[in-house]
Amino acid sequence: MREDKNRSVPDLLWSLGISVAYFVIARLSLFFVVKPEWIALIWPVSGFMVAVLLLSPRKRWPMLVVGAFAANVLANYIGGNALPVSFGFAFANLFESLLVSLLLIRFVNIPLSLGRFYDVVGLTLVGAVLGVGLAALVGAMVTTLGMGARYWDVFPIWWIADGIGILIVTPFILVLATPKFLFKRITSWRTLEGLMLAIVFISLTWGILNGGSLPGLGILCDKYMLVPFLVWVVVRFGSEGVAMSLVAIITTSAMVMASGHGMGQAVLKKNIFEMQIFWGITGFISFSLASLFSERKKLLEDLEQSRERLQLTQSAAGLGTWDWDFESNKLVWSPVLYRMFGLIPEKAKANFQTWRQVVHPEDLKMAEQSIEQAAKGGQQLVNEYRVVYSTGEVRWINALGSVVYDEQRKPVRMMGVCFDITQRKKVEDALRESEERYREVIEGTDDLITVVDNKGNFIFVNHTAEKIFGLKQQDCVGKSAFDFIHPDDQEGTAKAFQGWIRDKSEHVTYQNRQVNKIGQVFEMLWTINLRFDSSGQIKDIFNIARDITERKQIENALRESEKRYAGTLAAIDDGLWDWHVPSGEAYFSEIYYTMLGYEKGAFPSNYASWRLLVHPDDIERVEKDLMQSVQMGKRFDIDLRMKTGSGDWVWVATRGNVIELGADGKALRMVGTLTNIAERKRLESQALEALFEKATAQEATRRMAEIETAYQELKNAQELLVQAEKMSALGVMSAGIAHELNSPLTGILGIVRHYIDRKSPGDVEYEDLKSVVTAGERMGEIIRGLLSFSRPSTGEIEVLNCNQLIEAAFRLGKKVLVGRDVVVLMNFEENLSMIRGNKNRLEQVVVIIAKNAGDAMQGKGELKIFTRVVLLNGKRFVEMEFIDLGCGIQKQDLFKIFDPFFTTKKPGKGTGLGLSVAFSIIKEHNGEILVESPPAGQEVGTAFKVRIPAV
Repeated sequence: MREDKNRSVPDLLWSLGISVAYFVIARLSLFFVVKPEWIALIWPVSGFMVAVLLLSPRKRWPMLVVGAFAANVLANYIGGNALPVSFGFAFANLFESLLVSLLLIRFVNIPLSLGRFYDVVGLTLVGAVLGVGLAALVGAMVTTLGMGARYWDVFPIWWIADGIGILIVTPFILVLATPKFLFKRITSWRTLEGLMLAIVFISLTWGILNGGSLPGLGILCDKYMLVPFLVWVVVRFGSEGVAMSLVAIITTSAMVMASGHGMGQAVLKKNIFEMQIFWGITGFISFSLASLFSERKKLLEDLEQSRERLQLTQSAAGLGTWDWDFESNKLVWSPVLYRMFGLIPEKAKANFQTWRQVVHPEDLKMAEQSIEQAAKGGQQLVNEYRVVYSTGEVRWINALGSVVYDEQRKPVRMMGVCFDITQRKKVEDALRESEERYREVIEGTDDLITVVDNKGNFIFVNHTAEKIFGLKQQDCVGKSAFDFIHPDDQEGTAKAFQGWIRDKSEHVTYQNRQVNKIGQVFEMLWTINLRFDSSGQIKDIFNIARDITERKQIENALRESEKRYAGTLAAIDDGLWDWHVPSGEAYFSEIYYTMLGYEKGAFPSNYASWRLLVHPDDIERVEKDLMQSVQMGKRFDIDLRMKTGSGDWVWVATRGNVIELGADGKALRMVGTLTNIAERKRLESQALEALFEKATAQEATRRMAEIETAYQELKNAQELLVQAEKMSALGVMSAGIAHELNSPLTGILGIVRHYIDRKSPGDVEYEDLKSVVTAGERMGEIIRGLLSFSRPSTGEIEVLNCNQLIEAAFRLGKKVLVGRDVVVLMNFEENLSMIRGNKNRLEQVVVIIAKNAGDAMQGKGELKIFTRVVLLNGKRFVEMEFIDLGCGIQKQDLFKIFDPFFTTKKPGKGTGLGLSVAFSIIKEHNGEILVESPPAGQEVGTAFKVRIPAV
């Protein structure tokens, strides 16, 4: 049953329209009933109402039935029947329509096009025969009671007339409801053809019903002359054309009867039955033929589509088919197979001679033997060989085939498929090369590589095991990994291992000691990869361990050096200062503050703060001497008075040297000490008084000079000691980093390149691994930069764009630099001025600041990056600003962040070298780096500004 497509039409209006149409058709049907026999050639009302119900939703049925019932009563009453009789006929007709509709919906579910033979048979048997036959029992009873007719005379008339109405009118209404089927292929020629057939049907029907009375018809006016034309309609127009043709025939019959010709009331009852039987058989056969033609056409279309899909599938899959008939020795190749052999179907024949010409000479004998053995022995053919194109290109082919037997189990043919496996062969070759390279990497690295099974026993170790475990590789396999762990570390390692399994940790790092059979102890840093099966059970463990024994020794030496450095600073009791000349930013040590009576960080660490603390009477003299030292690069040494926290003035001595120059030769950085000389000044004053009392002024002057010289020598010695300790610590640190990073770098890059070879360009993993290689190569640059920490860079200087510089640094991956959940917002100034510098060194600065920002935000937050041109003291600088929303920097730590070794991170999370290296790099480029925490306008976070002179 079809849903109503025009829901905008009210149900009442729709029911009224159907009722009017029902009344008109009922009146026409009653007009043509032959009385007193009560015979009708066809009763179209039933067919009309069945079609309406099939096309209407169930919710409209009550209103439709009520309207049709009223129309039927009115039509019968106007036709001269008594009111009770009219009610009886209306009940019988509506009962018939409802019964047939429900039966068709339940058992047939007829589509509108009657495109299946099953639908035609269902409409005929279930609708016209069974449904109408049951309804005729009721209709004949009503006619017998109301009209006085004999029951068994009326029953067949009712059954046949209404059955023909169902068989002819119902399909016609369904066709009208779907005009797209009827008119989808309309052309001028088809229109002319349809009109001609309509004229033929009308003419022949007229002649049949008039008994051949029309001039010139004669014997041709036989009703069976309609059959060939109906077959014509079946072939050309299908079910839609049949429905239209049968309605034209029935309509013509009704018109003949209405004109008083033909049957009329004088016609015999058996002639009417013959005509009805003819229309019924003709309709059934016509619709059956049309449905069969439709099914055959659809079957052919499906077959053609299936063939096209098969060819498309074979083409898309690169699958070629072949068929070899043993008796005729005939070969049939699919078009794909021709192309697979590098041949053109129109120019090459499918035979063994053609096949032999394309097979690689080295593979021909083997391929022929495989085919011959499969054909004679009835075996499955599995054959791999190469073909050579006319262009010289070589491709690998995999041929599969099976022998087909007849009823006597005699082999009659062989059929199979071929597919191109060139890419697979390339992958296999690449895999073999990759495995060889992998073995070279595994055996070439100094790191210990092991694989442990789920019981903790070694199933693989590389050559380094001989050094660490004191056993050969083959002797280690099968032994427990815990046998080589230092006894003091076994319990802790076992607990950690159980925790990894419990937490399903896949990648962890761990540090413990290994001991070999001769008692050697090795400090090892393990990278552990645990693999679990689908049930969560441990399968095996892949480990890479690095011998960090020497590094541990270096770290211990470094800690001792740091202690000595810190002890030296405490022993001399001098304050330290570090002044960045261009920016005016400075660093003051904790003793610097306490010496002047201030809390640490009580005043900003910059030149302006220092100037405000100098006595007004001393500032001109001090600044003059200081500027001369900066401009001439000479030693700065002067006594002055500075304001203390209590508001008093104290005598101090400050000394310093320029330790870093820019490319233009100007001072970038000056460091020095601050010494409280209040006691010395008091002693000098007392000495002067004593000298003036006991000696001449010349003697006093000489003694003062001696005191000053002795003091100066002492301070120089102190400064040299501080600098020596500081550079000693830096040297130890650099040596440790060089050993730590350079040793495994080659092995790491080798392993990553091995995995790159197993990926195809364009894969996400391929691009990520390429980024790792790029990062590894950059690591080499970083190592060289750290080793030259205390001297200017000698790298290549080029003209750079800071926008591109930042983007290049972030190609390593934003998630890698700053964290998976950090949003990076880049706001770059267009047409930014260029700078001059070393690309790798400046990218290193960006990476250091970005990673610090990510750490400060713990991998979550927002990092803003701005670029702009600023004008400072008449000079143009390109400024890169990095603003994060992290935890910020404590006020007392702001002056320390660029110091080597200073870090606020937890032990093992950072070395405190990043910002000091960045500071050194920017100094090499005559620039400056500033820090503000929190930034202006924010309550939290940190802002770093990097300024480099514009070109």
